[in-house]
Amino acid sequence: MTSKRSPISEIGKIGMLALNVDDLDEAVKFYSALFDEKFDHFETKLKEGKVRWAIGPRNFELVERVGKKTGSDAVRSFHFRVYNVTKVRENLKKKGFEPYEEAIVGNLRELMYNIRGLRIVFIDYRGPRKSK
Repeated sequence: MTSKRSPISEIGKIGMLALNVDDLDEAVKFYSALFDEKFDHFETKLKEGKVRWAIGPRNFELVERVGKKTGSDAVRSFHFRVYNVTKVRENLKKKGFEPYEEAIVGNLRELMYNIRGLRIVFIDYRGPRKSK
């Protein structure tokens, strides 16, 4: 029996865990010392407002939502690596889900969903493809 490749197979392993933090600079200092690693810093504007974040080499992300305090570090999102973000979007649309945000940051294309109260982000690490 031959099975057809499922569109869900376009989704790879969890590629990143992100934490919301109240003070990015303090969190970077703490987690840098804890894990003995250096974090790269970024800043962007999303629908939810200004966001500052830092990513460590182990794909551990710290996110500060500027002006929005939570009082403690908390899981923000799970990021799945995808091989074709367009196919993933089409498949999830058929299942009744639409992204609440889409972002392109450098060579990364992200689709952000809220599914059952969880922020799930699908990232095409290869970024936009060039036309031939």
